[in-house]
Amino acid sequence: MTSEPGPGERPKNRWQIVQSRLTERRLLIAAAAAEVAAEISHSPAQMALRWVMDRPGVTSMILGARTTDQLEDNLGRVEIQSYGA
Repeated sequence: MTSEPGPGERPKNRWQIVQSRLTERRLLIAAAAAEVAAEISHSPAQMALRWVMDRPGVTSMILGARTTDQLEDNLGRVEIQSYGA
């Protein structure tokens, strides 16, 4: 097990990068987003992709799906109405 990087140090591996970004606030935001996604019968990934699409200046997205199931889930984001609609 590796220790977390100190102030001013760069993370040495992927796990340290993940750990350095997992704050209590971010975990609470992710949990709230999952609740909202469930309320509108969509996955958190679909909701996040729709949110990105609705940002001013965004003209395209790159999906990071590794499986057919993930791709199909990502494509389901088109069914979510825009937040501004």
